[in-house]
Amino acid sequence: MGDPLAALSTGAKANLETWLARGGDPVMGRGLALAGSLNGMPLKVAGDAPRAGSVPLVAALEPVVTASHERLLAAAEARRPGQLGGVRTEVVMAGELKLHVTEAAAQHTDPLAPRQRPAIVYFIHGGGMAWFTPASPLYRAWAARLARRGVTVVAPDFRSSLAAPYPAGLNDCIDGLAHILRDGGAPVTLMGDSGGAHLAIATLYTAGVRGIDLSRVRGCFAYAPYIAPPEVYASQDQTYPSLKANDGYVLNGELLTHFALAYTEEQDRGAAEAYPLRYTDAMIASFKAPLCVVVDEFDPLHSEGVAFARRAAQAGKLEMLQVLCGSPHVGALTEVLYTEGVAPSRWGARLADQVVAFARSTTSRL
Repeated sequence: MGDPLAALSTGAKANLETWLARGGDPVMGRGLALAGSLNGMPLKVAGDAPRAGSVPLVAALEPVVTASHERLLAAAEARRPGQLGGVRTEVVMAGELKLHVTEAAAQHTDPLAPRQRPAIVYFIHGGGMAWFTPASPLYRAWAARLARRGVTVVAPDFRSSLAAPYPAGLNDCIDGLAHILRDGGAPVTLMGDSGGAHLAIATLYTAGVRGIDLSRVRGCFAYAPYIAPPEVYASQDQTYPSLKANDGYVLNGELLTHFALAYTEEQDRGAAEAYPLRYTDAMIASFKAPLCVVVDEFDPLHSEGVAFARRAAQAGKLEMLQVLCGSPHVGALTEVLYTEGVAPSRWGARLADQVVAFARSTTSRL
C-alpha cells in the first residue's frame, strides 16, 4: 500500500497532525489518511439543493472507499489472522429482503432456529444510508466480532438511498425486524453505526407507530448517529459545535450535506420522521425500548448524538450515553482496518462487549 499519507493534500495532513496532537489514538491514523483524500474536495452545496445533484457524487465515491477497505482488511488479516474467522454467515430471505445471519461456527446449525440464538443483534450498517452492504469488509468484520462473543447477528441488506430514497431503506429495516420477531424466542437488540444508527432509531420509532409487537426488543444501540437534516450540515449549525470543531476528522460538512440530501426527495425533506434529530418530544417518548447512545470524541457528529441522548433522557428513554475518548467517527468499527500488527485499540472490543452484555441482559430501567 505504500505510505498512506503520500497522496494526501497538505490540508488533510494538517487534519491528521492536529487530531493526533489533540490526543487521538495513533492506531487510527491510517483511517484518517484514507478518508483525508475525500476532504478538501469542492463540494459546497446548499442545504435545500435538489437530491439529483448529490446522488452521482455520493455514488462515485463508494467503490473507491470499498476497494480501500478490502485491501486494508486483507492486509490486517495477513498481519493478525482471525479478523473474520470463527463464524459462519448465511443469507436468509425475508420476502425480497436479504438478511445476513452470522453466528459463531461452533454453535451454527439452522440460522433461523430460535433455540440456537440466546440473543440477537439486529445490526443496521452505516454508510450514510447510501453506501455499503452487510457483506462489505468493515461490516463482515464487525458481525464476526459480535458473533464470536456468542450472539447471532442479523443484518438487513436494505435498499440504498441512491437507488431508492426515503422511506424505502427504512421500510426494509422494519420488514426485516418484523420477520425475526415473528419467529419468537430470543430477545433482539437493535444496533447501527452512523447512518445505520439513524435507521436503527427510525426503525424503533416507526415500527412502534405501525403497531409491530416490540416486546422482545431489548433496546437500541446508536453508535455515532448521523441524524440531522441537510441544512444543519450545510450551515454547520452551532447548536451542534462539533460540526465545526471536528470538521475534517474523517468526515466534513460538505460530504455530510450530500449524504443527507441524497436520502430524501425534496417533498419529503421537511418531515419530522425523515431525520431523527427532528423528532418531537412526543415521538421520542413513544419509543418502546430504551436507547443507548455512543459517540466519538473527534467526530463532527458528536454534538448531535449527545443532544439526542439528552432529549431521550428527558423523556425517560435513555439507558446509556458514552463518549469514546480519542476516537474519530466510528473508530470502534474501523480500527480493525488499520491495526498495524498490535492488539486492536480499546474501543472496538469494549463496544462489542457492551453490546453483547446489553443484548443478553434481562432487565431494563424502563
